[in-house]
Amino acid sequence: MTLFIPMDGIATGNKRSSGAYFGSTRSLRSLCDIGARMDEERRLVDGGSKNKSYNEDTRIKIDGDDKKPNELVTFNVSGRKFITTSHTLYNFPDSLIGTSENRAKLKRTKDGEIFLDRHAIVFESVLTFYQTGIFEPPSQVNQNIFVGDIKYYELVEEAMQSGLKGFDNKVIPMPERLVQRKIWTLLEYPDSSFMARIVSMFSLLVIITSIVTFCWETVPEYNTNKVNFDDLSPGKQLTIKILDDIELFCIVYFTFEIILRFVCSPKKWSFMKDILNIIDIVSILPFYVTLIFSMEGSVSIYFLRAVRLVRVFRVFKLSRHSNEMKILGIAVRESGRELGVLVFFILLAVLLFSSAVYYAEDGVPGTKLVSIPGAFWWSIVTMTTVGYGDEVPQSIPGRLVGAVCAMTGILVIAMPIPIIVNNFTRQYQRLKPASKYWEDFQDTRKLSGEGTDENGKTDRKTSHVIGLYEVDINKNEAKNTTVVSSNHSNHVNGSTTKNNGDVTEIGLPNGKVEIAHTAL
Repeated sequence: MTLFIPMDGIATGNKRSSGAYFGSTRSLRSLCDIGARMDEERRLVDGGSKNKSYNEDTRIKIDGDDKKPNELVTFNVSGRKFITTSHTLYNFPDSLIGTSENRAKLKRTKDGEIFLDRHAIVFESVLTFYQTGIFEPPSQVNQNIFVGDIKYYELVEEAMQSGLKGFDNKVIPMPERLVQRKIWTLLEYPDSSFMARIVSMFSLLVIITSIVTFCWETVPEYNTNKVNFDDLSPGKQLTIKILDDIELFCIVYFTFEIILRFVCSPKKWSFMKDILNIIDIVSILPFYVTLIFSMEGSVSIYFLRAVRLVRVFRVFKLSRHSNEMKILGIAVRESGRELGVLVFFILLAVLLFSSAVYYAEDGVPGTKLVSIPGAFWWSIVTMTTVGYGDEVPQSIPGRLVGAVCAMTGILVIAMPIPIIVNNFTRQYQRLKPASKYWEDFQDTRKLSGEGTDENGKTDRKTSHVIGLYEVDINKNEAKNTTVVSSNHSNHVNGSTTKNNGDVTEIGLPNGKVEIAHTAL
């Protein structure tokens, strides 16, 4: 018996979700014991009903190719040979090459190899998917070729589930009240409707306007803190008032938006912990802090400057409207260890070269490098190859230290850069299945109130909805189905599903609504 631990924990019909294969004898024995107990509990719940193919909840294989000898299988894909095992291919038995019965229908060469006239690079990605349960679409292959081959191998749902793993592809609880739900969808999901797109575009315009105002008011002609109002002409007074009015409008809009989103949010604590919401709150705090302290009459000008500096965080509000900025943030977060190593080596090198140049310049007339802390600035600008020229060594030994410092800086800074770039590229490629390929993987299936097992018997526990549906309620028919990874979208009798762009509302008989959304 072989136990599969599902990565996404969902299945539809006889489709398997991606899983991790455990083949060692020691782990297999303990896992089978756990699986047997779970299987027994399932039989008690279902009144003794058995699934002859496999158990939906525990992924325990009952019969199939895993009971047969683990034979080598050779594929000839457009001239390139690939060798794997029958048990590996059985990880996805409903696919084109998942079982020996399916493979027997394919053409073979004189040497007994299974011949596939398909793209070899795509098959390499497909074979990796069978082995690891992780799907990565090859970046060097045309999208149409990729989509066509995945459909040919009958791996559409499995590939999408694995390809979307790592993003926020889950069922998110929605507010129970209809008005709150509509407002929440309008503000949180720009693609849910035309009006939501309008609101999103207007919010983006207000953010850009506030950033421009923040920068423009520092121009001396428009800086109210540095202008003598007795000498102002009416035109200049009007210009300053316009900037103040624009700032006030932006603050009022941001405040109204954050309060409205908080009131309509289904989970208040999760809302407060979200980094984007924290940025929204921090970006409007300077206005109210300045207003409160200004009313008291006595406040340090340096404190006000520090508070107003926080307004620069408004630029991060743009990340709410840009997937690329989100991907960059994920890449930086995943590269935290490499960045930490980079900072450590830079600090170490700064200390080393500051000490070296200080002793090399000690006693040289006219040198500005008169202390080790004073040489920190010189070391940093030299290692980063900026070289302002405000502080330079005067002696030959000092210049030799400077040359070594510059070359060391190039090596130290350049080493982790490819890692960060690779992380960004990998995250960007993982976004493609969630966006670009999303529209290409479409299927048509019937919506039923309850799921059925392979014998046609009703089984609500196996009726997992793993798709976005455009539903005709009268005909009870779902069209343009695409796969999402979700453990919670169990379709039950009497429920309805409604698709708005990339947002799917699943209406349950008890009046509650869940939503499936693809986002970072």
